[in-house]
Amino acid sequence: MKVMLICPPNVLEDKIEERVGLDTKYMPLDTAYIAAAIEDENQVKLLDALALCLTKNEILKEIEDFNPDIVCLVPFDRCRWGLDSSIELSKHIKNAKVGFVLSYIDDLMMRWMGDNDTIHFSIYGDPELVLKDLCRNFKANPENPYEGVKGVIYRRDGKIVQNPPKELIKDLDELPQPARHLLKIKNYARLPHEAIKTPVVDMLISRGCPYRCSFCLLNVVGGRRRRVRSPQKVLQEMLDVKLRYGAKQVHFGDLIFTMDRQWVMDFSKLLQKEKPGLIWSCQTRVDRVDPKLLTEMKKAGCASILYGLETFDQKCLDLMKKDLKVERIYAGIKETKDAGIEVRSSMMIGCPGETPEIVRNTVKKLIELDVDFAQFHTAVAFPGTELHDNSEGLGKIMVERTMKKYDLSGKLFIPNGYTDANEILAMQKEAYRKFYLRPSYVFKRISKISQFKRNLEGVRIFWNMVFNDINRYIRINKEEQAIPKRAEVEHIKVQ
Repeated sequence: MKVMLICPPNVLEDKIEERVGLDTKYMPLDTAYIAAAIEDENQVKLLDALALCLTKNEILKEIEDFNPDIVCLVPFDRCRWGLDSSIELSKHIKNAKVGFVLSYIDDLMMRWMGDNDTIHFSIYGDPELVLKDLCRNFKANPENPYEGVKGVIYRRDGKIVQNPPKELIKDLDELPQPARHLLKIKNYARLPHEAIKTPVVDMLISRGCPYRCSFCLLNVVGGRRRRVRSPQKVLQEMLDVKLRYGAKQVHFGDLIFTMDRQWVMDFSKLLQKEKPGLIWSCQTRVDRVDPKLLTEMKKAGCASILYGLETFDQKCLDLMKKDLKVERIYAGIKETKDAGIEVRSSMMIGCPGETPEIVRNTVKKLIELDVDFAQFHTAVAFPGTELHDNSEGLGKIMVERTMKKYDLSGKLFIPNGYTDANEILAMQKEAYRKFYLRPSYVFKRISKISQFKRNLEGVRIFWNMVFNDINRYIRINKEEQAIPKRAEVEHIKVQ
């Protein structure tokens, strides 16, 4: 079987001059895991159209040249929202069965398949072994390849049929390492605030997130049950990427790296013993660290941590169901800095209950706490999240017709405290300027000679985003339309 896995762009364009790329390109590890699981029995091509900034015509040419039997579209990898472009792309794919690898939530896939008959099947749950079973069934039973394959949703006689789920992988160590060799590694890089030493190679240690944050797509896509690889397997992969790709830093992209405190302690002790010669960065919740844990992480090579803080307003945190207290944010930041680890913060502009004044207070607090780096995302309502499906009374969701791209694409959420999308974007611009354009901060960054190249690249991206991208978004954002209702589709669940 010839199988093509495609990470679609956020926006699908016909012409080269219209294509939308990203300044920073993160490696599609989820898709690379799928490729690794099936390439021993199939001929596999992995096309990262997002990172390569490919147009629709370029993608279709790649498909035509490879001539696959199956095309799998993977729009959720790296928390991007490429669903619309995936659906549009599916309309032009000929001579191949086209499927979605979307989410652990089967209802979402049945809903979208019902509206788009160019999607022949979808895979839900852990996709690696499901796709492997499906490929085998295509060879053994080409007339009816979907029947009996657990974890597959497909069309039969004009109806959507859902097969029973396949049992989730209990031991993630059983999976092979991601098929990085199918990617052009030089196309990938982390943002300057993440990349302390280059090359940086991305890794994952876990799946799933048990928290209930109302805006988060990843606890929908990845499921609420968390599973984790063994420290020994993670160390082996670190050594492999150092040998194969010359990695000097590993970035762990898991949402809550420190969810299992004992795992992190064991991992840190193992690194201290084996001394792989790599620094590493991660992201987690500020209430899942403590001084002793941070000290061990620092000894093991942890140089930087990203905390998803969102806001310093307790009412907003509660409305987002972050299950986090502001006081713990203050303490966690201080503990991290005391351990000698860089603190990066992810903040949200336009969260439920927010007003511009709350954002200004948030920026003020970040400055007082001497956070090293801050990123300010706009609140985006992804279908399947509570913010999208149950936002009544909190604000409205904008379906952008003219705006080409947000940092996370998707549908902008506009809380009641704002008049429109332009005010949110203007607030985002103001937050970046107030945090980064402080004389004391600028002097602090440029005085670090060892980080000169890193800081210079950061200035370039900052300038382009604040003075070009956001201004362009404000200028072209002229219309807001209601979310269209989806048609009712008959679904059948096979027992």
